[in-house]
Amino acid sequence: MGLIDELPELSGIEPLYGISIHHCLYCDGFEYAGKPVAALGKGDKGAELAPYDETLDPGRCSLQRWD
Repeated sequence: MGLIDELPELSGIEPLYGISIHHCLYCDGFEYAGKPVAALGKGDKGAELAPYDETLDPGRCSLQRWD
């Protein structure tokens, strides 16, 4: 038992994973404080990430898709 990181189905994501694409904004986000970042989340989690993104880089625009 344990956790499994499931990457989204995006072309070209694998070589960037762990370098400039990370699975946890909470764990790795402060390395990018003050820099442009994007957060991708599914369902309610995506909406929860937007305010946290603003904490890391105030004044940035957050884009969300509501399904």
